[in-house]
Amino acid sequence: MLKLKKMSFMLPLIVIVILALALTGCGGVGTTSNADNPLIASAEAMANVDSYAADMVMDMTMASQGFTMDMDMTSDIKCIVKPSLLMSMDYTMTMPLFGDEPMQSSIYIEQTDTGLILYNNENGAWTKSELPIENMEQYMNQNPADMIALYQDNLVSSESLGEEAVNGQDCYKINVTISSEAFMALMNQMGNTDMLGMTEEELAANQELLAAGGDLTTTLWISKSDNMLLKQSMDLSQFMTNIINASAGEGQSVDEMTMTLSIEYHDYNAIDEIVIPAEAKNASAAS
Repeated sequence: MLKLKKMSFMLPLIVIVILALALTGCGGVGTTSNADNPLIASAEAMANVDSYAADMVMDMTMASQGFTMDMDMTSDIKCIVKPSLLMSMDYTMTMPLFGDEPMQSSIYIEQTDTGLILYNNENGAWTKSELPIENMEQYMNQNPADMIALYQDNLVSSESLGEEAVNGQDCYKINVTISSEAFMALMNQMGNTDMLGMTEEELAANQELLAAGGDLTTTLWISKSDNMLLKQSMDLSQFMTNIINASAGEGQSVDEMTMTLSIEYHDYNAIDEIVIPAEAKNASAAS
Protein backbone atom coordinates (compact mmCIF):
# COMPACT_ATOMS: atom_id res chain seq x y z
CA MET A 1 0.00 0.00 0.00
CA LEU A 2 1.18 3.51 -0.81
CA LYS A 3 2.63 5.20 2.25
CA LEU A 4 2.89 8.97 2.52
CA LYS A 5 5.32 11.03 4.53
CA LYS A 6 4.27 12.53 7.87
CA MET A 7 2.92 15.80 6.44
CA SER A 8 -0.55 15.57 4.99
CA PHE A 9 -0.94 15.78 1.23
CA MET A 10 -4.50 16.96 1.95
CA LEU A 11 -3.28 20.48 2.81
CA PRO A 12 -2.31 21.25 -0.80
CA LEU A 13 -5.78 20.07 -1.84
CA ILE A 14 -7.36 22.37 0.76
CA VAL A 15 -5.26 25.24 -0.60
CA ILE A 16 -6.52 24.47 -4.11
CA VAL A 17 -10.17 24.58 -2.99
CA ILE A 18 -9.64 27.88 -1.14
CA LEU A 19 -7.83 29.32 -4.15
CA ALA A 20 -10.70 28.22 -6.37
CA LEU A 21 -13.27 30.00 -4.20
CA ALA A 22 -11.09 33.07 -3.68
CA LEU A 23 -9.82 33.68 -7.20
CA THR A 24 -12.86 32.77 -9.23
CA GLY A 25 -15.07 34.45 -6.68
CA CYS A 26 -13.28 37.58 -7.82
CA GLY A 27 -13.83 36.77 -11.47
CA GLY A 28 -10.29 35.93 -12.60
CA VAL A 29 -6.61 36.65 -12.27
CA GLY A 30 -3.79 38.31 -14.07
CA THR A 31 -5.65 40.37 -16.65
CA THR A 32 -5.21 43.95 -17.75
CA SER A 33 -8.05 46.43 -17.95
CA ASN A 34 -10.13 45.82 -21.08
CA ALA A 35 -13.80 46.62 -21.48
CA ASP A 36 -14.20 43.59 -23.77
CA ASN A 37 -12.43 41.17 -21.43
CA PRO A 38 -14.92 38.89 -19.60
CA LEU A 39 -12.47 38.34 -16.74
CA ILE A 40 -12.22 42.05 -16.01
CA ALA A 41 -15.97 42.55 -16.41
CA SER A 42 -16.59 39.66 -14.03
CA ALA A 43 -14.16 41.04 -11.44
CA GLU A 44 -16.07 44.33 -11.48
CA ALA A 45 -19.45 42.60 -11.17
CA MET A 46 -18.31 40.28 -8.38
CA ALA A 47 -17.09 43.26 -6.33
CA ASN A 48 -20.73 43.91 -5.45
CA VAL A 49 -21.40 40.40 -4.11
CA ASP A 50 -22.48 40.26 -0.46
CA SER A 51 -23.40 36.56 -0.37
CA TYR A 52 -23.65 33.50 -2.56
CA ALA A 53 -24.29 29.76 -2.60
CA ALA A 54 -22.33 27.05 -4.38
CA ASP A 55 -22.51 23.34 -5.10
CA MET A 56 -19.17 21.56 -5.18
CA VAL A 57 -18.49 18.06 -6.51
CA MET A 58 -15.16 16.26 -6.18
CA ASP A 59 -14.39 12.82 -7.60
CA MET A 60 -11.16 10.88 -7.12
CA THR A 61 -9.76 7.47 -8.05
CA MET A 62 -6.22 6.49 -7.07
CA ALA A 63 -4.50 3.19 -7.89
CA SER A 64 -1.10 2.09 -6.61
CA GLN A 65 0.54 -1.33 -6.32
CA GLY A 66 -2.74 -3.20 -6.70
CA PHE A 67 -4.56 -0.95 -4.23
CA THR A 68 -7.43 1.26 -5.43
CA MET A 69 -9.20 4.03 -3.51
CA ASP A 70 -12.29 5.86 -4.74
CA MET A 71 -13.78 8.98 -3.18
CA ASP A 72 -16.82 11.03 -4.14
CA MET A 73 -17.78 14.19 -2.27
CA THR A 74 -20.64 16.62 -2.76
CA SER A 75 -20.87 19.88 -0.82
CA ASP A 76 -23.58 22.47 -0.30
CA ILE A 77 -21.90 25.82 0.45
CA LYS A 78 -23.50 29.05 1.65
CA CYS A 79 -21.42 32.13 2.26
CA ILE A 80 -22.07 35.66 3.53
CA VAL A 81 -19.12 37.85 2.59
CA LYS A 82 -20.15 41.26 3.95
CA PRO A 83 -20.03 42.84 6.46
CA SER A 84 -18.04 39.89 7.84
CA LEU A 85 -17.40 36.36 6.66
CA LEU A 86 -19.83 33.62 7.70
CA MET A 87 -19.84 30.33 5.79
CA SER A 88 -21.47 26.92 6.08
CA MET A 89 -20.63 23.74 4.19
CA ASP A 90 -22.65 20.52 4.43
CA TYR A 91 -20.93 17.66 2.67
CA THR A 92 -21.42 14.00 1.95
CA MET A 93 -18.43 11.78 1.24
CA THR A 94 -18.46 8.23 -0.08
CA MET A 95 -15.36 6.02 0.16
CA PRO A 96 -16.13 2.37 -0.63
CA LEU A 97 -12.84 1.32 0.96
CA PHE A 98 -14.36 2.25 4.34
CA GLY A 99 -17.86 0.94 3.67
CA ASP A 100 -20.90 1.75 1.56
CA GLU A 101 -22.47 4.12 4.09
CA PRO A 102 -21.95 7.77 3.08
CA MET A 103 -20.23 10.00 5.63
CA GLN A 104 -22.04 13.27 6.29
CA SER A 105 -20.65 16.28 8.09
CA SER A 106 -20.89 20.04 8.44
CA ILE A 107 -18.42 22.87 8.72
CA TYR A 108 -19.02 26.50 9.71
CA ILE A 109 -16.52 29.34 9.49
CA GLU A 110 -17.09 32.59 11.38
CA GLN A 111 -15.04 35.77 11.22
CA THR A 112 -13.99 37.45 14.47
CA ASP A 113 -11.94 40.55 15.24
CA THR A 114 -8.76 38.51 15.48
CA GLY A 115 -9.23 35.75 12.92
CA LEU A 116 -11.60 32.90 12.14
CA ILE A 117 -13.39 30.24 14.15
CA LEU A 118 -13.84 26.87 12.47
CA TYR A 119 -16.68 24.65 13.73
CA ASN A 120 -16.48 21.04 12.58
CA ASN A 121 -18.96 18.21 13.06
CA GLU A 122 -17.47 14.72 12.79
CA ASN A 123 -19.55 11.66 13.63
CA GLY A 124 -22.07 13.83 15.46
CA ALA A 125 -19.50 15.53 17.71
CA TRP A 126 -18.72 19.24 17.35
CA THR A 127 -15.30 20.81 17.83
CA LYS A 128 -14.15 24.36 17.27
CA SER A 129 -10.76 25.82 16.39
CA GLU A 130 -9.65 29.44 16.54
CA LEU A 131 -7.54 30.47 13.59
CA PRO A 132 -5.73 33.73 14.39
CA ILE A 133 -4.86 36.01 11.50
CA GLU A 134 -2.93 39.24 11.94
CA ASN A 135 -4.68 42.36 10.57
CA MET A 136 -7.88 40.32 10.20
CA GLU A 137 -10.11 43.23 9.24
CA GLN A 138 -7.75 44.38 6.49
CA TYR A 139 -7.28 40.80 5.27
CA MET A 140 -11.00 40.05 4.93
CA ASN A 141 -11.96 43.39 3.40
CA GLN A 142 -9.59 43.52 0.47
CA ASN A 143 -11.39 44.50 -2.70
CA PRO A 144 -11.29 42.00 -5.58
CA ALA A 145 -8.67 43.99 -7.48
CA ASP A 146 -6.30 43.78 -4.48
CA MET A 147 -6.87 40.04 -4.15
CA ILE A 148 -6.28 39.48 -7.85
CA ALA A 149 -3.05 41.50 -7.65
CA LEU A 150 -1.61 38.91 -5.25
CA TYR A 151 -1.69 36.32 -8.02
CA GLN A 152 -1.48 38.17 -11.34
CA ASP A 153 2.30 37.74 -11.59
CA ASN A 154 1.72 33.98 -11.46
CA LEU A 155 -0.63 33.79 -14.44
CA VAL A 156 0.81 31.45 -17.05
CA SER A 157 -1.88 31.85 -19.70
CA SER A 158 -5.56 32.47 -20.41
CA GLU A 159 -7.48 31.17 -23.40
CA SER A 160 -10.99 31.74 -24.69
CA LEU A 161 -12.83 28.49 -25.39
CA GLY A 162 -15.83 30.17 -27.00
CA GLU A 163 -19.28 30.07 -25.46
CA GLU A 164 -21.29 27.42 -23.60
CA ALA A 165 -24.52 27.41 -21.60
CA VAL A 166 -24.71 26.64 -17.87
CA ASN A 167 -28.20 25.85 -16.56
CA GLY A 168 -29.71 27.57 -19.57
CA GLN A 169 -27.60 30.73 -19.31
CA ASP A 170 -25.17 31.62 -22.10
CA CYS A 171 -21.60 31.95 -20.83
CA TYR A 172 -18.11 32.83 -21.94
CA LYS A 173 -15.88 29.79 -21.37
CA ILE A 174 -12.28 30.57 -20.46
CA ASN A 175 -9.24 28.54 -19.41
CA VAL A 176 -6.92 30.20 -16.89
CA THR A 177 -3.58 28.56 -16.00
CA ILE A 178 -1.87 29.57 -12.75
CA SER A 179 1.63 28.67 -11.65
CA SER A 180 2.36 26.85 -8.40
CA GLU A 181 3.74 30.09 -6.93
CA ALA A 182 0.14 31.28 -6.56
CA PHE A 183 -0.57 28.40 -4.20
CA MET A 184 2.54 29.23 -2.22
CA ALA A 185 1.30 32.82 -1.92
CA LEU A 186 -2.07 31.64 -0.65
CA MET A 187 -0.51 29.32 1.92
CA ASN A 188 1.50 32.27 3.21
CA GLN A 189 -1.73 34.29 3.36
CA MET A 190 -3.40 31.56 5.43
CA GLY A 191 -1.32 32.52 8.44
CA ASN A 192 1.43 31.30 10.69
CA THR A 193 2.40 27.75 11.63
CA ASP A 194 0.13 27.84 14.71
CA MET A 195 -2.91 28.56 12.57
CA LEU A 196 -2.05 25.78 10.14
CA GLY A 197 -1.40 23.35 12.99
CA MET A 198 2.08 22.32 11.93
CA THR A 199 5.72 22.95 12.70
CA GLU A 200 7.91 25.14 10.53
CA GLU A 201 9.49 21.97 9.12
CA GLU A 202 6.08 20.54 8.20
CA LEU A 203 5.03 23.86 6.65
CA ALA A 204 8.20 23.91 4.53
CA ALA A 205 7.56 20.30 3.48
CA ASN A 206 4.00 21.12 2.37
CA GLN A 207 5.26 24.14 0.45
CA GLU A 208 7.62 21.77 -1.37
CA LEU A 209 4.64 19.56 -2.20
CA LEU A 210 2.76 22.52 -3.68
CA ALA A 211 5.77 23.40 -5.80
CA ALA A 212 5.94 19.78 -7.00
CA GLY A 213 2.36 19.98 -8.24
CA GLY A 214 3.22 22.34 -11.07
CA ASP A 215 0.90 24.66 -12.95
CA LEU A 216 -2.87 24.22 -12.71
CA THR A 217 -5.59 25.12 -15.20
CA THR A 218 -9.13 26.06 -14.16
CA THR A 219 -12.03 26.52 -16.58
CA LEU A 220 -14.44 29.38 -15.89
CA TRP A 221 -17.97 29.94 -17.18
CA ILE A 222 -18.92 33.65 -16.95
CA SER A 223 -22.48 34.74 -17.67
CA LYS A 224 -22.84 36.87 -20.80
CA SER A 225 -25.86 38.68 -19.38
CA ASP A 226 -24.47 39.97 -16.05
CA ASN A 227 -20.78 38.87 -15.97
CA MET A 228 -21.29 36.70 -12.87
CA LEU A 229 -19.26 33.55 -12.47
CA LEU A 230 -21.59 30.56 -12.79
CA LYS A 231 -19.23 27.61 -12.85
CA GLN A 232 -15.64 26.49 -12.68
CA SER A 233 -13.92 23.15 -13.03
CA MET A 234 -10.44 21.76 -12.50
CA ASP A 235 -8.78 18.53 -13.56
CA LEU A 236 -6.45 17.93 -10.64
CA SER A 237 -5.23 14.52 -11.81
CA GLN A 238 -1.66 15.37 -12.81
CA PHE A 239 -1.29 18.04 -10.13
CA MET A 240 -2.20 15.66 -7.30
CA THR A 241 -0.25 12.78 -8.88
CA ASN A 242 2.87 14.95 -8.71
CA ILE A 243 2.15 15.89 -5.09
CA ILE A 244 1.38 12.36 -3.91
CA ASN A 245 4.45 10.94 -5.63
CA ALA A 246 6.57 13.65 -4.00
CA SER A 247 5.18 12.69 -0.57
CA ALA A 248 5.32 8.92 -1.03
CA GLY A 249 7.94 6.67 0.48
CA GLU A 250 11.02 5.64 -1.46
CA GLY A 251 10.29 3.31 -4.37
CA GLN A 252 6.56 4.03 -4.29
CA SER A 253 4.39 5.95 -6.73
CA VAL A 254 0.84 6.33 -8.00
CA ASP A 255 0.03 4.06 -10.93
CA GLU A 256 -3.11 5.94 -11.90
CA MET A 257 -4.81 9.02 -10.53
CA THR A 258 -7.92 10.88 -11.62
CA MET A 259 -9.36 13.81 -9.68
CA THR A 260 -11.83 16.44 -10.80
CA LEU A 261 -13.36 19.39 -8.97
CA SER A 262 -16.44 21.28 -10.13
CA ILE A 263 -18.17 24.26 -8.47
CA GLU A 264 -21.43 25.87 -9.58
CA TYR A 265 -22.32 29.27 -8.09
CA HIS A 266 -25.85 30.58 -7.60
CA ASP A 267 -28.13 32.71 -5.39
CA TYR A 268 -25.86 35.74 -5.47
CA ASN A 269 -26.86 38.29 -2.81
CA ALA A 270 -29.74 36.03 -1.73
CA ILE A 271 -28.31 34.48 1.46
CA ASP A 272 -29.71 36.53 4.36
CA GLU A 273 -28.82 34.34 7.32
CA ILE A 274 -26.57 31.45 8.35
CA VAL A 275 -27.21 30.06 11.82
CA ILE A 276 -24.41 28.24 13.62
CA PRO A 277 -25.93 25.51 15.85
CA ALA A 278 -25.75 26.09 19.59
CA GLU A 279 -23.97 22.75 19.97
CA ALA A 280 -21.19 24.05 17.74
CA LYS A 281 -20.92 27.36 19.58
CA ASN A 282 -20.63 25.52 22.90
CA ALA A 283 -18.21 22.87 21.63
CA SER A 284 -14.85 22.21 23.23
CA ALA A 285 -11.76 23.54 21.53
CA ALA A 286 -10.07 21.03 19.23
CA SER A 287 -6.91 19.59 20.67
